[in-house]
Amino acid sequence: MCIFNRKIVSLLALSLSLPLFGAEKLLDWNSARPDDYGKCRLSKKGALTMTKEGALFNGRDSFLHLGTPKIAESLTIAMQVKLDELPEKQYTFAVRRGFNHALGCDRQGYVTLEIWGQDKKEKIRVRSQQKLIPGKFYNIVSVFDRANNQNQLKLYINGRLEGDARLGTPPFPYGAEVIFGNANPYGKWSFPLKGTLNFLRVYDGIPTGEEWKKLNEVPPPVADVAEGVVSVIDFGAVPGDGVDDTAAVRKALAFAVKNKASRLYFGPGVFDFEEASGSLWAPQHWVLWLERVSDLEIDGGGATMMLHGTQCFAWSKSCRNVTFKNMSLDYKEPHFTCGKVIYVSPDKYIFDVEVDPIYRPRGGEPIPSWAEVEGNDLLNVNGGLFVCHRVSKTQLVQPNVMRVYASDAMRPLKVGMQLVLRHHIYTGSLFRLHDSVGHKLENINIYAGKGMGIVGQYLDGITLHKIRISPAPYAAWPFSTSSDAINLLGCYGKISITDCYIKGAKDDSINIFSNYYGVKKVTGKNGILMHSPKFNSGEMPQDKPGDTLLFLHNDFSVYARRTIRSIKTVGSQRHCEVEFTEPLPTELDWKNDLIMAARQPEQITIANCRFHSEGRVVLQCGNAVVENCEFVNATGFQLNTCIAPWYEAAPGRHVVVRKNRFINCGRNGMRKIPAVIAVTAEGPLPGVKDLSSQGAPIPHPVHSDIEISDNLIDKSNNSAMIFTSVKNLVVKNNILRDLSLQPQVKPWQLAERNWNENAVTFVCGIESARFEGNRFQSSKAPEKPGVIAVGDSIAENAIVFKDNRNFTIRRTDVFPERRKN
Repeated sequence: MCIFNRKIVSLLALSLSLPLFGAEKLLDWNSARPDDYGKCRLSKKGALTMTKEGALFNGRDSFLHLGTPKIAESLTIAMQVKLDELPEKQYTFAVRRGFNHALGCDRQGYVTLEIWGQDKKEKIRVRSQQKLIPGKFYNIVSVFDRANNQNQLKLYINGRLEGDARLGTPPFPYGAEVIFGNANPYGKWSFPLKGTLNFLRVYDGIPTGEEWKKLNEVPPPVADVAEGVVSVIDFGAVPGDGVDDTAAVRKALAFAVKNKASRLYFGPGVFDFEEASGSLWAPQHWVLWLERVSDLEIDGGGATMMLHGTQCFAWSKSCRNVTFKNMSLDYKEPHFTCGKVIYVSPDKYIFDVEVDPIYRPRGGEPIPSWAEVEGNDLLNVNGGLFVCHRVSKTQLVQPNVMRVYASDAMRPLKVGMQLVLRHHIYTGSLFRLHDSVGHKLENINIYAGKGMGIVGQYLDGITLHKIRISPAPYAAWPFSTSSDAINLLGCYGKISITDCYIKGAKDDSINIFSNYYGVKKVTGKNGILMHSPKFNSGEMPQDKPGDTLLFLHNDFSVYARRTIRSIKTVGSQRHCEVEFTEPLPTELDWKNDLIMAARQPEQITIANCRFHSEGRVVLQCGNAVVENCEFVNATGFQLNTCIAPWYEAAPGRHVVVRKNRFINCGRNGMRKIPAVIAVTAEGPLPGVKDLSSQGAPIPHPVHSDIEISDNLIDKSNNSAMIFTSVKNLVVKNNILRDLSLQPQVKPWQLAERNWNENAVTFVCGIESARFEGNRFQSSKAPEKPGVIAVGDSIAENAIVFKDNRNFTIRRTDVFPERRKN
């Protein structure tokens, strides 16, 4: 395979250390021109097979015999080596006759280079630091330098000096012959090679300058790719050495794509990827940048991808059937800071946080969000402080003491509060997959993420199987991703999330949604300038000509649909011009109405997953089944659509939530949704024009055909269930046990009444609902029934109650106090 130089700096340093005179090339042979031996006689012996990868040695009687035209005093031998398997004792790659100067490897895979002194008593031996892994190509260069009688051996693998040694006497006399693949084919000490050699080069002397670089930058072999595997190690990536592997991995990827390989392989060990400069959205900030790549499997083979700074891992666009698997991903530095407030200024604009030293605070870190936390897992306090985008700067005023400058007064803040300061939210993700078909991720550990873990946008189908997003076993902090663990925007086709585990994510565990867009202006009879009113997003739709967009009022009522004739981005990602095949609807109120894509997921499956993270699993779409999952110390599940504050679509239809276990859930440190299972639709608050504030429930059906069945809700912090804005709802055979242990007040900022003290609340906008076969249990008060609160705006016959145990139904005004204009 192709071996590229690992570090140009090391080559420059090496070239300065080598003699300044040139070297005569005696042999330059490779499998692309197997009959060109240059000035030498090269003869094939035994059962030696020539392939496009090189000369294949059988481990018994095969070898190559090289007769050079002269005896070289200083000698350089270079080759590519691939082992079929590790030897029982050792292998020989090359040897000068007499067995006094040999290059090979031992039974552990370490490369050895040795030579005898003329007295047959002294022998020096160089042993590599890295081991050869069978099945991978390595570029090996051995140097015996006799200049100025220094008699020095040097060994290089993939351009890196592995070791050197000096012989105290002149070497044992040797001849002009070199044998490849066998030490002594006619004698006792043979040690035959079982593997492949290619790009054999022999020099009388030590090459310098460009000639030396060529030894490490060999042109790639013809890609026969019978097995279709390209290894990053063959291109100079070295696991575990702490050196940046980015360039080597990118070269391996380019070679794999160019030659239509089916698999890019890493292998066990830690691969390091240093932070790049420039924009976070530029290719240099992503280890793997894939565009228009098809049918490629990126197999970590047990590798750990160690990212430094803000470097991200994989970005894709317009790809088809690309798979990522068998790898772990982590960051070298934490992207959180946690500590206790030790000082608050009188005006509440400045506060100091004494930070645990494990977070290695430096000062100057951004803080887009911070929250009040509690417990060993540092979970957000129920109803506690949660602040976004209100920090202007930070500085380190003492070792492990960070001073935070707020943009406005933090009045509820007190000395003694424990805080988590997030340094990134939306500035990146480990995987960001765009506008592609058939992505698959499986058997992947994500230990840390400076933003989100996996982001998919406008994908036609995605499969996530055995994804574990949780702190590393060796981590000293309880967090994984700074924001959502899994975030899927505008995706369609089939979405499958199975056998996954999420813990320590500081926002949603899963969010599957699309966006509502606004109309900036009308540009013609058939055209508009569309924009994103969502304050935290720079994304615009990737809809295409022929797709359908829906027009709706801000109460979610759809009144028109139009087909796209043309669409293009204007100025920035937040604006695009859209031309339709038909005239704009006459009903369009372009200053207030919204637009969403008609295209929605064909089927969503979330099954056999465990969510031990405080964030929600939230669906803002339909055609979904959530089943056989476990939620522990989490918010829970929410089917939602909202205009305020996130502009996230769409209404849910045909959604089933069944056979799940919710243990100690209903935590709401971030959202005012006080229930373990919530079906909600959030529109603008009455009389409030600022749609970045929290929304209010819609008083008519938005969702439809929803089933909540056979779930266990045990020991919740708030109520079990809240329903708004839904028709054709079935809630059956659920067990609700020991609810409202730590209730939170003022859901949606509208009601002083604690809905979370109810077992179940039907708020408003309910039609054709059935509540059947459900049981309420309380270990502290077994005879006390659970309260089902029904909003007085709901029709008397809108909900059918049947065969439920230990509930009492109360019709009540769920909005006793309205926000005043």
